[in-house]
Amino acid sequence: MRRAIPPLLLLAAAAVTGACTGQEIDPNDYFELIPPGRIEAEVATSTTSPATVRNIHAEHELIIAGIAFDPADETHLNWFGEGPWELPAGQEKRFDVWFRASEEGPFQATLTVETDAGELTVPLDLVGLPPVDNDQDGYSVALGDCDDDNPDVNPDAVEICDGIDNDCDEDVDGPFDKDKDGFVDDELCPEDLAPLDCNDNDGTTYPGREEECDGSDSDCNGVVDDIDIPADLQDGVCEGALKRCTSGGPVEPNYAAIEGYEQLEFSCDAIDNDCDGVVDAFDRLGDGTDDCVDDDGDGEREVDGDCDDLDKEKTSSDCGPATLLVTRNDDGFAKIDLNSGKVELVDIGVRSYHGVAVSPTVAWFAARDDGYLYRYDFDAEETLFTTRFDVAPVSVEYDPPSGDLLVLLADGNMQRRNESDGNYRSEIALTGSPTAWTRAPDGTLWICTSGDGNLVHASLGGVLDVVEITTACYGPPALKDTRLVVPGLDDSVLIEIDTTTLEETIARGTDKRPVRAAWVSSDLWVTTSVNATVDVYDGSNLLRDESIPLDGQTQGIWYDPSREVVWVAVFGADEVVAFDRRSRKMLSRLPVPDPIYLFPLPPE
Repeated sequence: MRRAIPPLLLLAAAAVTGACTGQEIDPNDYFELIPPGRIEAEVATSTTSPATVRNIHAEHELIIAGIAFDPADETHLNWFGEGPWELPAGQEKRFDVWFRASEEGPFQATLTVETDAGELTVPLDLVGLPPVDNDQDGYSVALGDCDDDNPDVNPDAVEICDGIDNDCDEDVDGPFDKDKDGFVDDELCPEDLAPLDCNDNDGTTYPGREEECDGSDSDCNGVVDDIDIPADLQDGVCEGALKRCTSGGPVEPNYAAIEGYEQLEFSCDAIDNDCDGVVDAFDRLGDGTDDCVDDDGDGEREVDGDCDDLDKEKTSSDCGPATLLVTRNDDGFAKIDLNSGKVELVDIGVRSYHGVAVSPTVAWFAARDDGYLYRYDFDAEETLFTTRFDVAPVSVEYDPPSGDLLVLLADGNMQRRNESDGNYRSEIALTGSPTAWTRAPDGTLWICTSGDGNLVHASLGGVLDVVEITTACYGPPALKDTRLVVPGLDDSVLIEIDTTTLEETIARGTDKRPVRAAWVSSDLWVTTSVNATVDVYDGSNLLRDESIPLDGQTQGIWYDPSREVVWVAVFGADEVVAFDRRSRKMLSRLPVPDPIYLFPLPPE
């Protein structure tokens, strides 16, 4: 029995009457319905087949109102778009018939088209076929079996790493390709599946990929970062240098490992040592003269120690210290040639912290960690330790008048020690916890203490005065004439003491944490530790004039009056920086790991 056509699709009766003649019009004269051929589908599966409506009328345009199709419970019609559709003479409309078999056997259905010219029906031949399961795994191809000849392959199978889509999800070895780059894990899958992914957690690493400089084997060829990227510096001794590859990408090479390289050129050897494209043309002191040229004709260049190469009467013997000693929070210390800028690192096996140059060839170091006093001989290049203290030595200094060593101890005492062997001579009891001192021209000592906040004035014979100040201090106070300035690290203050009246004359609060101070001509330069600056104060009233930012915590500071250069230890940046005193312009940055304090070696 024919199923009723839905009302929305039915626009005409089985036959129509001509508008003028009153005669019935045969729909077959107006259009034809070209049905699909035999439509077959396995049970529980579906298939589609095309059908066509063609307008064969010579003059009139057809209006295809819709399509009905019987039996609707077994088949469905898929028409793309919404009707009605105009179909001019000689044109046709194609659509798909979709059939889903519910059981085996033939089905009879009728395809019906309703138009303004009438209705045309065509029978459909539908067949439900039994499912084919060649491998007897319960799944046919129609039911999703992607390999019906392999019983281990079907939608219910467990995926294994074998190069086959075992569970028919169109994702071959999917669980073994975690990063979804098309290559399976080399640790989980057999070697004969090569090429395998050497890093299945990174979708940018797989066989055949172009190698990148990223600290990994991007193309899985067994070699990490087999790629050459030229370094930024290619002049002089840096010619051919390559960047290093890290997980964060390419970085500059360790230039210091290149033979002949000098971060700040100091060799007058006709070689471009700092790779800046210029050979032996540098001005270390910023005085406008070439350091490799004897400008005043006195037989010495600036690299030879002539700190004023425009004055023939002034030679290296008039230029004060030639070497700056840098104590370090590491296993040793550093020597800086003040004329050339050359840095030499010396490993003595202990953190040097504090030290003092006894002569151009000997230095002593107070080692807080193990309680020893260490003696380093520059000529013999060897380190000897002396008596071990019961309490930690805090600082050590040479006393030229007596020829003895003065050692500050953490328990508040100061001991005199023999300079040659470090043996005990005498002891002076101090107050508080001494940390560092400054020697006055008269040979007395102004000693900072961190415990009670007092400033102790002492001689080798004992305590002369104890000055109460409004802050504790850790670094040595800065002395100029009768003005003694104490950097108050904890309280962020600068305290000035008049050494004649022993009274505070200035207490200046700051927004920085001062840790070391040095008088530079008429100004006071202050390092600020955690604030990563060196600040310049007007010496007349201790008001800050300028704050110079650096790249890390600043520590020790020393002024070289002969060359008018200020040196600053930048602990956080592993460098010692030199400034021109007048312009405050940075002259050089020298690499020194963990620099703490700066001590000039006395000239020979």
